[in-house]
This record gives sequence, C-alpha cells and structure tokens, in this order.
Amino acid sequence: MTETSPPDDPSGLFPPGNPLRWLRGGVTAALGSFGAYALMAHDAQLRLGVPVGTLLVLVAAFGVMDLLGTFDVMVIDYARHELQVRPTYFAMH
Repeated sequence: MTETSPPDDPSGLFPPGNPLRWLRGGVTAALGSFGAYALMAHDAQLRLGVPVGTLLVLVAAFGVMDLLGTFDVMVIDYARHELQVRPTYFAMH
C-alpha cells in the first residue's frame, strides 16, 4: 500500500477569483462605514436616524461586496484555459 504525496502546486485546487476593486469598492465601503460610525457616535437623536443609518450600512455592504469583485462576471474558457473577467452593469456606468 503506497501513499500518494500531496501536489506541490496547490494553485490548481480552486479556480482563481476576481481581482479586488480597491478604489471603487474601497472608497464606497469606507464612506458608508464612516458615515454609519459618525451617525452612531452623534450624541443627539435624529428624526431620520434609523433610515439614514440603514442606508449607510447598505452602502458600506455594497462597497465591501464590490471590493471583493462580487458583481463581476467571471468567465472561464476551459477549452483554452483562459480566464476573462467581464464587467457588469455597475462597472460600465
């Protein structure tokens, strides 16, 4: 009974992911997070505090997902072993 050793190159185990969108996603996440933090740190209660806070948290979540490349469509051509990332509607506008 012989044991097989694990492969030396583990890059073939998982397909490569989408590239990070540092500028677009990072700025959106930072602005949404800072706005939500500033709203929560404010010492007075605002009449529209809950809806504005919800909107800022949604903007921050959208920014994090955009930072991770969630909205990009990844197309893998298995016949040619090529990877193409095609932008979606959000990246075009």
